[in-house]
Amino acid sequence: MSSLNSRHLTVLRSVSGEARSIGEIAGDIGLSHGRTSQLVEELRQSGFLGKDRQGNTVYAHFSDRLSAEYLRRIILMDSVDMSTLASRPCFDIFITISDREISVERIADETGVRPSQVSKCLLSLEEKGILSRHGDKVRLSRSLPHLTLFARTYSSYCNHRTLREASAKGVIVWENPREFIFSVPVDEEITDAAATGISAMGRHGIDIVSDRAYYHRSDSGRELRDEDIALDTILASNSGPRGILYALLFLRKIGDIDRKYLISRGEEVGLEDTMRDILMFLDGKETKPKDFPSREEFSAICVQYGV
Repeated sequence: MSSLNSRHLTVLRSVSGEARSIGEIAGDIGLSHGRTSQLVEELRQSGFLGKDRQGNTVYAHFSDRLSAEYLRRIILMDSVDMSTLASRPCFDIFITISDREISVERIADETGVRPSQVSKCLLSLEEKGILSRHGDKVRLSRSLPHLTLFARTYSSYCNHRTLREASAKGVIVWENPREFIFSVPVDEEITDAAATGISAMGRHGIDIVSDRAYYHRSDSGRELRDEDIALDTILASNSGPRGILYALLFLRKIGDIDRKYLISRGEEVGLEDTMRDILMFLDGKETKPKDFPSREEFSAICVQYGV
């Protein structure tokens, strides 16, 4: 994920009102033409700026991507101390928080930044009114909706850009900042992501026929556990009945479930109640979620797949 720094910010301020030539931007920010051109190109590659040529002159302007427009509004409204956001690693941490409530430990895990440094950045962001604390978790301030919209849309832009580099036919079916689940045609080879969902069940003898293969891509590069695969199966189906049925089947097959981990991961993606219901269902206890299979239906599919 590309980060902003203080020099990027000065370029963005220069072009926030209208398109400017590289020479005009260089005059505004006090840098050489060559260095300014390099900064503009970095911002173009990050999706914030576009460039047009008129004769021998290159003009830079905000791109028409939604994330760039939200950032332009934030700069023009001058409602946020962007200098704090544009200091490393605060920008990466800010994008990672996005529209979630998230703990220091989780931020450190996803960004690779030391917990002590995460805490230092969070304190700076809190002092500027950019985020608020809720127990042991933090979230972006509700009084700055454009900031949350920018974080969410930019993290999604980065996810889609990462996918385009891996596959022209890939489709994101679920995403969080810095991680996403995607599907590709089954005959397409993917190397920089872990097979997940129904595509990973074959390792346990559950072969589900599909013309799409499913993968999980994470910036942190963490190894997927069986509980993650079950959870991804539900996320990839948009929490639909089919995904819940296959997740139940898979968890019944593996048997030895880390219940605490499954519920914790479910909480992180908004499926804590579903994970608790799944565990109750597998324990034979009474549950009544509408998207769960009947006991008869589940027994029949267990027989079908030899579980």
